[in-house]
Amino acid sequence: MTPLPPLSPAALWLRTVPGVGNNDLGLRPGVILTATLAGRSETTVQLRLADGRLLTAQGRIERPVGASLRLQVAWRDGAWQLRPLAEGGESALLRLLRESLPHRLDMRTLSRLLSDTPATGEGWQRLWATLPTLGQLLPSQGLRAAFLRAGLQLERHLAQGRVDGHDLKAVLLGLLDDDDPRLRKLAEGLLQQLRSRQAEALLEPQQGLLTLPFRVDEQVEVLEFQWRRQTTGEETVFHLRLSLEPARLGPVTVELRWDGRTLDLAFWAERPDTVQCLHQHKTRLHQALTKAGFPCRPIDCHQGTPPPLVENRPPRLLDLKA
Repeated sequence: MTPLPPLSPAALWLRTVPGVGNNDLGLRPGVILTATLAGRSETTVQLRLADGRLLTAQGRIERPVGASLRLQVAWRDGAWQLRPLAEGGESALLRLLRESLPHRLDMRTLSRLLSDTPATGEGWQRLWATLPTLGQLLPSQGLRAAFLRAGLQLERHLAQGRVDGHDLKAVLLGLLDDDDPRLRKLAEGLLQQLRSRQAEALLEPQQGLLTLPFRVDEQVEVLEFQWRRQTTGEETVFHLRLSLEPARLGPVTVELRWDGRTLDLAFWAERPDTVQCLHQHKTRLHQALTKAGFPCRPIDCHQGTPPPLVENRPPRLLDLKA
């Protein structure tokens, strides 16, 4: 039997801890269990799960026998933790995370909807304030903060008992009960895309795709990050592709390849004037990268669209219940 952490009045700990690789209860962090308080002693409680099974947990809970409970699961200090949830608390939020949403819109459609709709009303203003500005993305710390608030890690943060109030997915979930039908549709569409991105990352952790919306004046732009890691023998090569579509330049893509020694950098743009602009500035960029300690081969600039970065991508999962 695994030794249990100290008692906590705010949490229950499973007295018999299933092994991580042999989890007969089907537990995973973030899941909500529905149970009835079947009995208790000074140090333990008995829980009857919704499927009828009895579960003994260590801890105390100030509820009468027979009371219905909703318990959020977490893995802490080598044991399963069950945290009772208050009515109207995180359970509804986590339930929505596990349900498929009806509207499926791509990020660029969503960005147009955001840009074309006046940001009036509390819900719109809350969503607008969640999106980082271009100035906030430029410093490395600001870009890292935007990644952490992009919504892909919300479930993990909830399981750890912490939530950033500016997390994109948390804000979107709070908008699903808004009276504005356009805002609800927008929130559902973006939540569905975030769910698809998470599913793809679980299928293939060596590669991924993240679309990050940000504000430029009164418009919403989208910065797309696509990455892949390839390991052949003892060599690991990192590929990173950034795509955006600013109004002044049109669609632009930059691809970086780093093998730990040398950096390869290439640009693609659809508009001829943008390609010419990139050619004019590539020498200065090459010098800056070399000075910063990244030996860089000559930078290439192309007109058109780049070839696929990731071959044999797993199919996008639009409906996780299909």
